[in-house]
Amino acid sequence: MNIPEHIHSFFGIAGVSGSKHDFITTCQIDLLANKYICEEYLIHRMQKGDTIAFMTSTGGNGWERDDNKEVFMPVLQAKSWEESVEALKKTGMAQMPGTMGYPFSKLAMNYLTVQLQSVFAVKGIRVNAVLPGSTDTGMKDEFTQMAGGEEALLSHCGYAKRLAKSEEMAMPIVFLNSNMASYISGEHLIVDYAQTSEEVAGIKPVGQVISLKGILEYMMKQ
Repeated sequence: MNIPEHIHSFFGIAGVSGSKHDFITTCQIDLLANKYICEEYLIHRMQKGDTIAFMTSTGGNGWERDDNKEVFMPVLQAKSWEESVEALKKTGMAQMPGTMGYPFSKLAMNYLTVQLQSVFAVKGIRVNAVLPGSTDTGMKDEFTQMAGGEEALLSHCGYAKRLAKSEEMAMPIVFLNSNMASYISGEHLIVDYAQTSEEVAGIKPVGQVISLKGILEYMMKQ
């Protein structure tokens, strides 16, 4: 594999829903791969004016909460791929289904977007994330099943009342990595047609916000 000596823009988009993978594998694909690429490759191959943008998810809303940081922070603080995998196993969630690996990864990715600022933004390398609502992709059927049906999936579409098209997520992430966003870094660009905004404002009841610590406490009682 030939890796360019200078990478101008990186798009961290690849991911899986977790419905076809176990928890650890899902997190390796959705979280650890991006973390590793940034720490081992991009830090040595980027310079002032370059850009990084991740495609995360509104499924990672609540990333700033202490009950979530307490669980995923040891993984983000690990130094190598091997240490990150071991930290992931020690979270106590390794036996959870892969579908729990998806929100775990998105919570951690949303935090990682901010954590990377002190490494990249300080050098003039911008790091941002797009947080999509429900989107019509090749994983639509998997997410429909995970959500509990199409109606539940559409409940994350705000006033659009439809799934977003793939290009409606592609254009915002291209914008963040373009010169048009030259003064934007550390941004979580939520693209869900006002769903999250109204929940934050208290206009609509909050849908589903994951509490990783709450899940672990519940598991321990079983």
